[in-house]
Amino acid sequence: MPVVAVVNRKGGSGKSTFAAHVAAWCARQKLAVMLGDVDRQQSSRAWLRRRDPSLPGIAPWVVDQKNVLRVPTGITHVVLDTPGGLHGFELARIVMFADAIVIPVCPSLFDRESAAACVAELKTLPRVAKGQCRVAAVAMRVDGRTSGGEVLRPGPARTGWR
Repeated sequence: MPVVAVVNRKGGSGKSTFAAHVAAWCARQKLAVMLGDVDRQQSSRAWLRRRDPSLPGIAPWVVDQKNVLRVPTGITHVVLDTPGGLHGFELARIVMFADAIVIPVCPSLFDRESAAACVAELKTLPRVAKGQCRVAAVAMRVDGRTSGGEVLRPGPARTGWR
């Protein structure tokens, strides 16, 4: 069962929004998806409560530190919305269960630096280093009328991520 964790140390980067969109896409593809909300704010869970019940279903699940592995029966795909500030043991634990980490990044210098530090830490974790857990970044809140898209374009000169 694929597990995608949406991670960024910085709050307000768009983690919950991105996680909700990925879960909704999975549901529209007729996949049995669960949206786990690890964040204390429970934004994804609140979104699920307000979501139109006539839309393809997304299973809710509040992930706590004791039942990270207990996915409801019948679920084939998991999307995890994680809290800001995730690092150290908590980050390593998420990586142990994830097949992919997606990092939403906004164009501001603070967002880029936070994401770069997160990527640097992720690269030190064995599952990421061995390619067992893939890492990707996605640009968020990019306005085509500004240089935001250009500063987020991947490459060693800009981010040091490659």
